[in-house]
Amino acid sequence: MVQRKATMPNLTRNFTDAILITSPQHLTTHTHWIRNTLDLQIAHSGPEALAANDLLDLDSFLRGLLAQASQITLETLRTSRIHLAVLDICGRATRWPLKVIERAEAIGAIWESKFGSLSQIGWVVRVEGWDDVVEKRESLVLRGLNIGWARRFGDLGFKPGE
Repeated sequence: MVQRKATMPNLTRNFTDAILITSPQHLTTHTHWIRNTLDLQIAHSGPEALAANDLLDLDSFLRGLLAQASQITLETLRTSRIHLAVLDICGRATRWPLKVIERAEAIGAIWESKFGSLSQIGWVVRVEGWDDVVEKRESLVLRGLNIGWARRFGDLGFKPGE
């Protein structure tokens, strides 16, 4: 079986900068990488499926996150959903390498002491581009166009070919 390397999109390996680690965008990127790429590889082929550089990147990220875990806010956790990635690592302990599990459990312990149970935190629904839609709707209403009602079911206001 050919093993594919799970690469992170343009992420640095030096996670000592607190601003970089605690930004919701950075955490969201890592959440997707852990939950959508690494977890699937480990579920399919076990902990040996991780490439050495992926394991180093993950360990480096978790060490940086552990160092800054107490500075991350509840809103950042909800927005980035990184707590769900930590729960995935801790909850499926037999699948992940031992060092990764230990670091994730230490991070989870800090957050649970600060915010309570990680499974009860929840998350923020992200609708990207929603602000643009709201602005366009408001500009149409200001111009006097009634966008709330169609003329009839499925009517777009024009005939095909017009």
